[in-house]
Amino acid sequence: MQALISIFRQVHDPRDINARHDCASMLFVALMATLCGAKNCVDIADFAAANEHDLAEIIDLPHGPDPAKPLARRNTKTDYGT
Repeated sequence: MQALISIFRQVHDPRDINARHDCASMLFVALMATLCGAKNCVDIADFAAANEHDLAEIIDLPHGPDPAKPLARRNTKTDYGT
């Protein structure tokens, strides 16, 4: 898991320097949720909330279990509810 997270840390984060959630954590949660059947950002947020304890053992969640909310806000125009 740590190798995967280190790869995600190499992804350029285009957000402001004061972004609340770590980009690598958001990508990790999105990938795990997608592998578990998430089809859209709402599903990713639900997955993050339902698996908070397990995710917190793998990634830092200083602002709670829902790094998918900023992802959902950022991608509302590209989420077609598929």
